[in-house]
Amino acid sequence: MIRRALLVLGLVLATARVAEAYPQFQLDGSQACVDCHVAPAGGGLLTDFGRLFAEDLSADDGDESFLGGRWTPPDWLAMSGDVRLAVGASGRGDYGPAIAPVFIPMQAEVNASANVGAGFSLAATTGLRGGLGAGNVLSLFQVREHYVMWRPSDDGRGVYARAGRYMAPYGLRLAEHPAYTRRYAGTNLFSETYGVSVGYVGAAGEVHATGFVHDVLRDPVEPGDGAALLVEARLGGQVALGASGRTATSDLEARHQAGVHAKVFLPSVHTLVQGEVYGIRQTFEVGPDRDQVAGYLMGSHRRGAWMYSLAVGHYDEDVDVGGLDRDAVDANVHWFPWAHWEFVVTARTQLLGWGDGGPTSGYGLVQAHYRL
Repeated sequence: MIRRALLVLGLVLATARVAEAYPQFQLDGSQACVDCHVAPAGGGLLTDFGRLFAEDLSADDGDESFLGGRWTPPDWLAMSGDVRLAVGASGRGDYGPAIAPVFIPMQAEVNASANVGAGFSLAATTGLRGGLGAGNVLSLFQVREHYVMWRPSDDGRGVYARAGRYMAPYGLRLAEHPAYTRRYAGTNLFSETYGVSVGYVGAAGEVHATGFVHDVLRDPVEPGDGAALLVEARLGGQVALGASGRTATSDLEARHQAGVHAKVFLPSVHTLVQGEVYGIRQTFEVGPDRDQVAGYLMGSHRRGAWMYSLAVGHYDEDVDVGGLDRDAVDANVHWFPWAHWEFVVTARTQLLGWGDGGPTSGYGLVQAHYRL
């Protein structure tokens, strides 16, 4: 049995990418992301409550424990993992073939957190930086997240501090990384930095402050050293309002940005509406400066083991130059048929330079996701 578990872990490590969170579930069974996740701002390894929530979510109400209970880690160790594959088609309008088939090993990783006593824990997420076949294994393999955390409370609430490599908390932690507010506002895939964070998570809200430097060991996705701040207040259990700020400076550019986000849960229709908008000031060592705007609005309705989401996004690369804006409509259908399993149908259509005759692009994917 243990040999089988190790084999599964080995297969996961061979294709690892990124696991994220579903903020669609906040205010719908939990108040803070830390209720379901070990990380203070959400994402990655699930808590016991998070696994129970996933167990209730699935249609068959099966065993959501690690490896389905076939092997149980010791009390001081928590583990999880994700494998996600996708097939579908994409089209790039004037930029390429009208329709092209795609196969993507989207995600596979293992998360672990070990309690070492006195409120301290060590956490790590292992995997590959890219997909299958993109270079040799040694160059792609990495411990993507690794940090030490001090948090004296057992339920994740209260003060905390952590240091290591992770994504600095900022804005909504959407699982949908193509969202413009993720892709262009500093939290794109593989944008983890080395940093030190301090914060507080309570019933009425939370605050996270981080100072960070870019990854000096490999080419960073998001260059620059700086700081990020996230503040969120929760009102009456069904509304959350927040603000974020981030600044980063590198040898080539500086990017200063700030914005607001909001989440509203409508219990009568079992729907959560969330959105965020950011203004970004980008300055360069060579060339003119520019101002950018990124926004995203999503509505998610959950019924039994199904969740339906519809979202719109807007990004303006330079507000002073016409034809550089882009708009998108995203639709996602999630189905949780059995414990550990999720299937997703996701589609996007995107228009560049709306009103100026710009090209369109889009994709449609079917994803299969298995949680260890």
